[in-house]
Amino acid sequence: MSKFISVECFADKYFFSKLMGSEYINKQANKPKAIANILRNSHKFEVGIIDEDKVKLKDNKQIKNQKVEFEWIIQNDYFEVGRIKDKNQVFIQLIPEFEPWISKILENYFNTNIQDFGFANLKDFNSIKGINQDKDKRFVSLVKFILENYNTTDNPVRKLKQILDEIQTNPYNIDKQKITDFI
Repeated sequence: MSKFISVECFADKYFFSKLMGSEYINKQANKPKAIANILRNSHKFEVGIIDEDKVKLKDNKQIKNQKVEFEWIIQNDYFEVGRIKDKNQVFIQLIPEFEPWISKILENYFNTNIQDFGFANLKDFNSIKGINQDKDKRFVSLVKFILENYNTTDNPVRKLKQILDEIQTNPYNIDKQKITDFI
């Protein structure tokens, strides 16, 4: 399967490339372009992984302007999975945005924090957006830690990986119940 996951920033691309395989990740310039890429390719299977911001995904103007029916599959404290009904387009919204999402997971599931990887605070961690993440040893170490440990506990990264694997396995026949069972 070709690049079917669109992400909105380089940090997301690095993380999800390591989680899913780089051959599946398509980095867009920003959130509106990631959404537009998915909507434009309505004839093929696409997944968008985007950050939560002020506007909820289902209320996003780009999606609403398509005059399509949006349905939620899963909503929890770490991510929401929704799709455009009767289309092969799935959206995953990280809650909150990527950097605080990672920080929250480290603290709540792995008994560690971003400071343990050399980041002074969340602002320092957010600064990785402007650099090449694979050259930042702190970020590489943090991602490596999560990937080495996400399968050892019940956590949002593990659940999201299971959901992405299921969606990838059955892209044109997404079993809503099976995906919900992962949660």
